[in-house]
Amino acid sequence: MKEEKVDFIGWMVILAFILNVIFTAVIIYIFFYTGSEPSTLIVAWFGFTTGEIVVGGAIQRKKYDIEYGKKQPFQPPPGIFTKEIDRDDSIL
Repeated sequence: MKEEKVDFIGWMVILAFILNVIFTAVIIYIFFYTGSEPSTLIVAWFGFTTGEIVVGGAIQRKKYDIEYGKKQPFQPPPGIFTKEIDRDDSIL
């Protein structure tokens, strides 16, 4: 069996998961200690980690698509920018 090497984005996802678990444990401790929930901090933290994972996934998907030929870089339809404009000079 061939072992697959975990790339940077894979490590980023693993790290985000571990940090989310640690963050949750710390927030639960703070909540029981102070009786107050830092809701803004929670929203910001999970928004940040979710954004990192989504961006990493988009980068990984783009690399996969280009490597295996699933998608080509964006090409406008033929003639969309080179189409001649029909002008009726008889109106002038």
